Amino acid sequence: MFFRFGAAIVLIVLICLIGIAIEKRNLDLRRELSRQHAQSEELLEAHARLRLKTQQLGATSRLMGEFSEPAQDDSGTEHIRLENASELPLLRWRAFSPGQTASQSSASPPVVQ
Repeated sequence: MFFRFGAAIVLIVLICLIGIAIEKRNLDLRRELSRQHAQSEELLEAHARLRLKTQQLGATSRLMGEFSEPAQDDSGTEHIRLENASELPLLRWRAFSPGQTASQSSASPPVVQ
């Protein structure tokens, strides 16, 4: 009878220890998951900051400002200079209605605005 009682106690203790080990592993995984989530948010914010910086550095006005200043070593070459360097030249735009397809609009002559 003592043997059965001892075996039952050992079995209960083993089940409790296994449950504690599982809970500990579960908490470790949750901690790791929350750390990865925080790191992911930080990386997304850094990506957004870098994308904004890239757009600011690649802005048309900034790039056109760099190109509008002639280089010093222009010896013997012709350069085309716009009368209004701050404004971009107008492009040819075609009238395009929402019900019209691209192939139908190509038949009509271009409209310059």
